[in-house]
Amino acid sequence: MIVTAYTKSGKHSVRVVGESANLVIKCKQFQAWFDGFDHENMDLRLVNIQSADIFQNGKVIFVKMETLVYHRNREPGEEPRQISGIVFLRGNSVTIFAIAVCEETGEAFVLTIRQPRVPVGSYAYWEVPAGTMDKDDGMRSRVLEEVQEETGLDFRDATLHELGTWVPSTGGCDEQVTSFAAIKTLPARVLEAAQAKIHGADGELEHISLELLSIEAFIAALAQGTMSDAKALASVMLLLLKQAPKMVAEFVKDVVACMSTSQPY
Repeated sequence: MIVTAYTKSGKHSVRVVGESANLVIKCKQFQAWFDGFDHENMDLRLVNIQSADIFQNGKVIFVKMETLVYHRNREPGEEPRQISGIVFLRGNSVTIFAIAVCEETGEAFVLTIRQPRVPVGSYAYWEVPAGTMDKDDGMRSRVLEEVQEETGLDFRDATLHELGTWVPSTGGCDEQVTSFAAIKTLPARVLEAAQAKIHGADGELEHISLELLSIEAFIAALAQGTMSDAKALASVMLLLLKQAPKMVAEFVKDVVACMSTSQPY
């Protein structure tokens, strides 16, 4: 099957080949990718849909595609130069660095979760709450919904702070992750009850347990590599950069100075 996809402006189009091409060009992941494509500097000539994961209701989840792309800018008489263009299309996501403060003791805990993650072969991968932007209710609503689904804790009346957006794998995936931070005071009984249950969205085959960590334990887990979740690492770094960029810059300078003289840091 060969179909033609158009940007929202109608200014650009491309041929799309593949058995599921007619469904893929209508999905929000493809539309966002195609509309955001740098058409001025890259000549996108063909998209070949190699595979697509599609629910029974026709909703497209993941797409693997190969594109034919060339540099637009070249010297007179120069042959077009091709650009590597294999893409795993999954759409954008949100994640949250959420802190629960115990009402009775004043202790602060970071919300972390454990769940099976087949792509990395782990039955209880340790990470922070996150979710894909597969709904049109906005990033803030989506991240709060994910906290509720994955931890059982209601953060809807907490103040959300947007930390920034980052891209985990530009060499193969379109995903952009937006990190948030939030804090809320909750009774000890609510925190205990949430840790005693298994969480997850109905119908999404999720099996998620909540693990509350002190801030010291959370940072230690990141530093020691026992928690290697990129979402957690990025959220902490974005928080530091947003609140204390000068301090981070000075720290990096000190580290560079130590490394240049082979001194420990």
